[in-house]
Amino acid sequence: MIKFLHRNQKTIMGTVVAAILATSMLGFGVNMMGERSGREAQYAIKVDDKKISFEEFQQARRQTEDRLRSIYGAQYYKIMQAQGGALNQSIVDSLITNAVVDQKVNELELAVSNAELTESIQKEVLPPGGGTAAYEMFLRNSGTTASQFQEEYRKELGRRRLATLIYDSSWPSRVEVLNAAEVEATSYDVKVATFDPAQFEPTLGEPDAEVLKKYYEEHSPEFETPGKVSYEYLPIDSKTFPDLVTVSEDDVQLYYADHQSEFKTTDEIKARHIQITYPKDASAEVKAETKKKAELLLKKVKDGEPFDSLANLYSDDFATKSKGGDLGWLPRGKLDPQFEDALFALKHGNAPELVEMKYGMHVVKVEGYRPSGVKPLADIKDTLIERIKKNETPAYLGTKAEELFKGWTASPLSLPDFAAKSGLVAYSSSGLLSAEEDPNPALKGLTRKISSDLTTKRRIVELPETFVIVNVIEAKEAALPPLEEIKKKVIEKFNRAEARKTAYSKANELIQSKPNDIKQAVLPMNVPVTEEKGVSRNKLVSETLKIPDLQHDLFLSPVEGKILPKAYEGNGKYHVVQITSIKRPEASALESGLSKNYEKEAKAQGDLVLATVVEDLKAQAEKDINPSILVGPEMDYDTDSESSNL
Repeated sequence: MIKFLHRNQKTIMGTVVAAILATSMLGFGVNMMGERSGREAQYAIKVDDKKISFEEFQQARRQTEDRLRSIYGAQYYKIMQAQGGALNQSIVDSLITNAVVDQKVNELELAVSNAELTESIQKEVLPPGGGTAAYEMFLRNSGTTASQFQEEYRKELGRRRLATLIYDSSWPSRVEVLNAAEVEATSYDVKVATFDPAQFEPTLGEPDAEVLKKYYEEHSPEFETPGKVSYEYLPIDSKTFPDLVTVSEDDVQLYYADHQSEFKTTDEIKARHIQITYPKDASAEVKAETKKKAELLLKKVKDGEPFDSLANLYSDDFATKSKGGDLGWLPRGKLDPQFEDALFALKHGNAPELVEMKYGMHVVKVEGYRPSGVKPLADIKDTLIERIKKNETPAYLGTKAEELFKGWTASPLSLPDFAAKSGLVAYSSSGLLSAEEDPNPALKGLTRKISSDLTTKRRIVELPETFVIVNVIEAKEAALPPLEEIKKKVIEKFNRAEARKTAYSKANELIQSKPNDIKQAVLPMNVPVTEEKGVSRNKLVSETLKIPDLQHDLFLSPVEGKILPKAYEGNGKYHVVQITSIKRPEASALESGLSKNYEKEAKAQGDLVLATVVEDLKAQAEKDINPSILVGPEMDYDTDSESSNL
């Protein structure tokens, strides 16, 4: 029996619970799903008062993985291995961004009404003329429910409104647009003198002995021969021992009892409704007519007419009308407060009622109620068994590794022979490896850990999800060869460094001399000069002109004949740039393109302001992030890769 709940030894494992949410879609019609949370619960991220649950985080991660699989295909597993915790960090940032933006949307009262939501879904989501059938097909293809779809789509529309507000407020002036257009359309002819260190290296002879010795001593780590090690190894992992952990009924019961808080449920209500909406700017007369229609429907319900038939005929909620207005089971804390209070007031089987909202009327009927409690064990038993196995596997693998290690060290057999006798397979590193080299990608970091302690030849090395029994065959410590032995190499490195200094110095001397023509000025040095014509922000021909600092200085305050203020490093060379001519656009051309440029500059400024606003909101928000979601993914991404051949 597993006594994991009372064991002193604990194994820490990372849990993947995130995915970058691309903009989620919501439901068709109006389902009262709001933002309020009526219960305290564990959370993956908390942004001010907004809690993002582990379930939401896991859903986000799954969506991201599905998207990456469709993009990268067979390369997906390698990419996921390389991403590790960095992917989770990106997901955290994305979810925090959405949270602060949604809070600002609510603060500025930019959230869309239910009528606007329905109208937007009809226009943007469904094909022209698409009705209930088209909507239901869309939901099936999206793999989401109407309430989930509607909740996320409502948020997305609010985010769009905030972005539009920011773009409108950052609209540039006429002068700003013309100035920006002029900068974009201006072209330059330039000369570029390139100082290549390799050009100066042959002029450097052998340095003074004392200078060389000092360089050798100061840069000794660069000349060390790395330590290397060869070894035999026996991996102990869940692939080798898939059934190592057995979970008994007592284990499940004990875990369930000890984690009751994780399985709490809020009370839920099962209801139907008939929704009669009116436009956001409806007059008092229209609202009165809507209420009168709803009251008539309520009377029909109370007189015994089938609720589902009336909903199918008269409800404005396309998401539920074909299902007789069925809203399903609704948890407390996930509804519009006004609508929720009205529903839960009917939980004990009271007669149908009329609920008036700011966008219309609802005839509601409650068909069931579930009090708050704990999920039944039978409903989550399989999940608990897998969770227990996952939690306990590392400890059991460690115990198994210890058992095998003791058996091997007590026997006269070699590690490969002992492994074979035990029905296992041991491997060889195939020669000496440096600390950065591993015998298998699945055992990343193994050689480095072995190299960190070469005094112990036989040992167990713990890696993520794997224990490895190791037998060191040969080890060579890192060593610094005598100067005389590597003198040629030291001189080469010294001269290379000196050549760089010389190239940089010569380039700066040219700048300081301020010649009228850099091409003529460098002729005595035999430094190559290239000429580029028609250079603009949108036309950077050579890689040299794509150096960020160079671009900034070139377009900042251009003057004909000007030499840019410093030598720019690129591709191991130093570049000096002179502007030889400037061709500015005609004012008439700028005026003729004013409308187009307005849009372009407005978008550029809007993008900048929006990004600044979002970053400011994130900086001001109080954030609490569960550390477990920032670790690398705890999944087997190797499937058919080399790791399966251990």
